[in-house]
Amino acid sequence: MSGEETRRRETYRDKYLEQKFRGVEDQIKAIPTLINAQFLAVDVKLSRIEDHVERTNGRVNKHDSEIEELNERVDGTLEWAHHVVDTRPSGCPSFESINKVAERVDKLEDKLEDAMFFVRHPKLFVAILVGAVLFMLGMFIVNTHNIRNFKIDTQELVESFHEAVKIMYHVL
Repeated sequence: MSGEETRRRETYRDKYLEQKFRGVEDQIKAIPTLINAQFLAVDVKLSRIEDHVERTNGRVNKHDSEIEELNERVDGTLEWAHHVVDTRPSGCPSFESINKVAERVDKLEDKLEDAMFFVRHPKLFVAILVGAVLFMLGMFIVNTHNIRNFKIDTQELVESFHEAVKIMYHVL
């Protein structure tokens, strides 16, 4: 190969490599543009999310302030009710009768606790009732058997007593 041919090949190779590097260089230059475009899309989404969060926080803050206002109203109402109860007139003619009725109601509640037990637990009440009936029935059966045996024992006792009396009359 001659020197000129070698130069031509080198020139051709240089041009080929130069074109390839330009393509790579163009691709490298395009990468920041692509990245910037993706960042723009992410920025748009983030701004939407930020707007949504601000609206939501605004609603939450509004509800929190409404809840605080309602709590203050409830506290005020309770305070007023306690004030009314604490400052009721003690010179009222019905005051004593109201207290007596309250005491009677308390006593009745105490007395009704036992009855209310069976109202709250009806199955237990029925079980106790059935148990008591079965116990009474068993006792009746046992006592009836004992009464029969007692009649037999008393008859034997009476007969032996008669025989003893006859023997005593005969001996005398």
